[in-house]
Amino acid sequence: MARVFFYLIVGLFDHITCTYYVPNACRPGDVYPTPGFAPSCQYLCISGGYVEQRHYAEGTFCFVTYSNDEEAVRYLGYCQHGACLPANIDPSGRLPHQWDGIYHECADKTIGYGTVKNCTFICERQRKPYLPIQYYYGIYIETKCWLQDGKVGLCRSGFCYGMEYFQSTVKPQRPVVPQTPAIPQRPNIPQGTVKPQRPVIPQSPIVPQRPQMPQVPQIPQIPQMPNLPQIPVKPQRTVKSTPSKNVP
Repeated sequence: MARVFFYLIVGLFDHITCTYYVPNACRPGDVYPTPGFAPSCQYLCISGGYVEQRHYAEGTFCFVTYSNDEEAVRYLGYCQHGACLPANIDPSGRLPHQWDGIYHECADKTIGYGTVKNCTFICERQRKPYLPIQYYYGIYIETKCWLQDGKVGLCRSGFCYGMEYFQSTVKPQRPVVPQTPAIPQRPNIPQGTVKPQRPVIPQSPIVPQRPQMPQVPQIPQIPQMPNLPQIPVKPQRTVKSTPSKNVP
C-alpha cells in the first residue's frame, strides 16, 4: 500500500513539473505563445536573470485600438521590427489572412443607438486561468459608423459603407397603365356645307407588261405534183438500109 501511494505522489509531481508555465520567460524564436492576435509587437521577458524587451517574430498577427477605447479596432495588422503595421487589401480585392474565419470568434453585435468608430471590435478569450489571454475579432452588423470624412455610414461585413452605397440612383417609376384606344367620333357637319369626300386612294401604277413577240408565220407546204399517166409509145418501124448505087 505504501508503494502504491509513493508512485502516485511521484506521478502527480512529475505532471506538475512538466506542465508548469513560466509566463515571463523569453520564448524561443520570439513566437507569440497563443493563437489569435497579439496586443503588442513587443514584450518583456526574463533571460538569465535579466529583464529584456524583445520583439515578436516578424509577421505575427496584431491589432491596434483607439487610445480611448480598448475595444474599437483601428486596424488588424502584422508585426515588423516591433511595430504593428496595417494589413491592407491586395490589388485583386482579397482580404488579408487576418480576416480568416479562425480569428472570428467574437459574437457579432448590433447597436441601435450611437455610432461606432469602427465596424470591427476585439474580444478576449482565456481557455485556462494560468494561460495568457487570447484576442480575437468580431464585427458590428446593421450599426451606424463614422466614415473618414466625418459622415455617418452603415456597417456591413466589418466595413463602414456610405449611405449612398445602399441607395439606388434611379428612383422607382410608376407603372405605365395601358390606355384603351379612343373611338373616333363623327364630326358634326353644319348644314349648307359640303360633306367631306372620301380621300382618293392613289392607285399603284400599272407595271407595263413585256410585249409578246409576233409568231413567225409557218411556210406553206409545196403541194406535190400529181403522177402523170404514162403515154404508151408506139413501136417504130425499122428502116432497112439499101446499099447505095454508084452513079457513074
